[in-house]
Amino acid sequence: MKIENKNRGILLVDDDAICNIICKKLIEELGFKNPVEIATNGRSALHYLELAVNEKSKPLPGLILLDINMPVMNGWEFLETLEELSENLLPDIKVVMVTSSISPFDIKKAKNTKMISEFITKPVNLKTMAEVLERYI
Repeated sequence: MKIENKNRGILLVDDDAICNIICKKLIEELGFKNPVEIATNGRSALHYLELAVNEKSKPLPGLILLDINMPVMNGWEFLETLEELSENLLPDIKVVMVTSSISPFDIKKAKNTKMISEFITKPVNLKTMAEVLERYI
């Protein structure tokens, strides 16, 4: 079953409130009208996705913008858990890693993680966000 991303929202997964505000503003400035939801760590993002899939009480995102370094559950731990669920429950969700990490380890790991569509370093500007939305929405 293929679900079109253009009819779905975006889930920002980042513990940095300023980054979430900036990303949401950029997305809105680019004219994206679907919901932009925020989770402040991997565990709350998983809970959000469970509500979207099981209870249909939240909109299922077509794109996840994911940070690496977060409390409770970091981006890598989130992806490990999401990968277990995604085969049947979360079709066609694109994940873009948006992080302040410039670690060669993180960059290499992202390139070798099939769920990650792209690795972007912060800060995100309007041009970068426009390119991401053009590619994945």
